[in-house]
Amino acid sequence: MKKSDLQIKEISIVLAAQNHNPSILNADFLKFNDIIPAEWQLKEPPVCIFPFAQVIYDNGVKITSQLEKVVFLEQMADSCEKKLSIASLACKYVEKVPHGCATNL
Repeated sequence: MKKSDLQIKEISIVLAAQNHNPSILNADFLKFNDIIPAEWQLKEPPVCIFPFAQVIYDNGVKITSQLEKVVFLEQMADSCEKKLSIASLACKYVEKVPHGCATNL
């Protein structure tokens, strides 16, 4: 397989969680705790049906939460040179919710 044949469409970071409360995952929590930039816009209404929550932004970032994990997913542009946002988002989330996430990223 040639390097040019490889096309990454999305990338994700999964945080292991213990008794994580998915209901805290909402757009306001993420914005007011400076986990996501204030200018980000929702692509669709957030979903919060215990034990699952999901927030999707129009820039291709999707965050989902369940009792045992939090997933940060980012759509890739046509180029792999796009600067990814999800690594810093995941770190900020762990800083704000340390009791619900594993300490090793």
